[in-house]
Amino acid sequence: MSIEFDVWIKFVSQIGQSLAKHGFRKIVLLNGHGGNAAAIDLVAQNIAESAGKGCLVAAFSYWDVSGEQIDSIRTSAQGGMGHSCELETSLQLYLRDGLVKMERAVKNPRTRSSRFDSLDLADNKKHVLFYRSGGGGVAGDPGEFGTMGDPTVATKEKGRRFFEAIVGQVSEVLRDISEKM
Repeated sequence: MSIEFDVWIKFVSQIGQSLAKHGFRKIVLLNGHGGNAAAIDLVAQNIAESAGKGCLVAAFSYWDVSGEQIDSIRTSAQGGMGHSCELETSLQLYLRDGLVKMERAVKNPRTRSSRFDSLDLADNKKHVLFYRSGGGGVAGDPGEFGTMGDPTVATKEKGRRFFEAIVGQVSEVLRDISEKM
């Protein structure tokens, strides 16, 4: 299911604006979908600008704050993490393994089309966001199986380790916001 970006941006912005109106002074937008990475920044700005003074809005994707930890756990080469990849498939194996059909896993590593393009989710260097109509961005085509990366190396144990690392890093961000900002 998908909705147009302007509808999503307006909807999430209005939720945040309502929270600010009702007295919330720290609002966190945690992104879990790569396709929303650019939009979530705009939403955060919309909320902050309409909230007036004294309101902090933070927006980030979980892989941006845990990329180093994810990279230390992974076994796929660069390009192995994108969509239905080692990370996402391992997380799903850990959280809901009955939904995963590993026999259908297909390796489809992402490739860098420009030196400014991000190669995969664990690439912490800030790059240009490239989009191509039809989905998948410039760096990969999800093909018939919806994979960009390498789900063939996913395991339930890696999923547990990824999950704990992500939760730990997101928790650190939330602690910083709560205690220091």
